[in-house]
Amino acid sequence: MKTSEIIGLQDGASPSLPEGAQGGTEVPLIGEAAQRAVEEQKRAEDTGAGVDQCAEPTAVMLSTLFQELGGCDRTLSVPLERFGYFLGRWIYLMDAADDLEDDLQEGAFNPFVSRFGLSDKKRADGGRAYRSLRGV
Repeated sequence: MKTSEIIGLQDGASPSLPEGAQGGTEVPLIGEAAQRAVEEQKRAEDTGAGVDQCAEPTAVMLSTLFQELGGCDRTLSVPLERFGYFLGRWIYLMDAADDLEDDLQEGAFNPFVSRFGLSDKKRADGGRAYRSLRGV
């Protein structure tokens, strides 16, 4: 699943708050962070980046979102920003692990394929690497 699918953002779109929500309807900072995440994710996948580099766009996007939730109160915004960052990494990594088998079959990009030396043609290990990654 791509970052744009996770956040429901189409190319060039800005996320909106529900009608009647306080603060207007557009959230430009979050929209910009989401758009940057989509662009950075595409760049990481196009260049065959490693696991950490691939997880970074989602992590940064969620850190921005959570920091905004804290507003001007640094006692809230700093821990929320850190929480958002690590939550974003976790979401990306869990999604990549969950998609691994399908990505192998479809030949789609998945950072775990190169990290663990997997390929749809090289399943000689009987799927042990995949199962160990999934914890089974």
